[in-house]
Amino acid sequence: MTPLDEGFFLAPEWLPVKRYWLAWPEAPPGLDEQVVESARLSLAELARGLADLGPVSVLANPAQVVDVSLYCGAGVGAVAIAHDHCCMRAVGPGFLIGPDGGRAGLRWRDGAVAGRLLDLLSLKRFDCPLPLDGFAIDVDGEGTCLAPRALLRAMPRPDAEAMLAEWLGARVVIWLETGLEGEPPPGRLVSVARFLRPGLVMALVGGESDDPNRALLEANRDILGRSRDAAGRKLELVEAPQPRRRVGPDGRRVPMSYTDAFMGNAAIMLPAFDDHRDQTVWDNVVAALDANVFSVPAWDFATTAGAGLGSLVLAQPD
Repeated sequence: MTPLDEGFFLAPEWLPVKRYWLAWPEAPPGLDEQVVESARLSLAELARGLADLGPVSVLANPAQVVDVSLYCGAGVGAVAIAHDHCCMRAVGPGFLIGPDGGRAGLRWRDGAVAGRLLDLLSLKRFDCPLPLDGFAIDVDGEGTCLAPRALLRAMPRPDAEAMLAEWLGARVVIWLETGLEGEPPPGRLVSVARFLRPGLVMALVGGESDDPNRALLEANRDILGRSRDAAGRKLELVEAPQPRRRVGPDGRRVPMSYTDAFMGNAAIMLPAFDDHRDQTVWDNVVAALDANVFSVPAWDFATTAGAGLGSLVLAQPD
């Protein structure tokens, strides 16, 4: 049985939230402990900010549970589930909406963390056979899906679209290029485009003529500009100029994107990189959407986790 067989579809992020899930940063091999400490302080600040919007729980390796409480304070819960990545959108489950308000979970690939969390929540689990994770997909909750063209290297397009329909509830799939400089291949869909609401997409744009990201981003803007969603609407675009190129402690480019933002409970948290484009993107989103928009420093997350703000937070729909 697939989710579609039972009337389930992948939830968009902006539904009312029951709980926010984070994961405590661990130190990758070779990364300076001061960098990790800075990321932990930043994640604790993020957790406290989310606690103003709703309940927050942080997954932690058993030895770090006490640290979570010390850093985050009494308003944030700690759950002992071992993990090796602090990006909950990647290691956590996808949440599914079903008939009559039912809820279930989608476990990407062989996600041990997702499986344990769904067991903890006593939610029905579907094991998705597609080679995807939460980095690689975005949906509008009305049948439209943004997906990476890299998936088409694994299977023919008709097969891929049929499976996205069965497992995510997608009736229309918009295929985009992924792979910003500095990201592990094949890249992350959420780094190039995200739905802000049905019919409205924030897209990463820009770059100097010699920027390796430029051609990819121009191709995606063209694709999105020509696309219609499952309701037949022409997509509206909110442009997010990419931040200036910066390198990390290892001398390689740090992948940064404003589209890796978080939406939940009528609030949008945009990553900020101490770049003059932070304000431009904030202004563009505020002009396009009636929501509370917050700017959250995200450089520490980009250097530690190699991903953005939105990938750190997993929203469990109410």
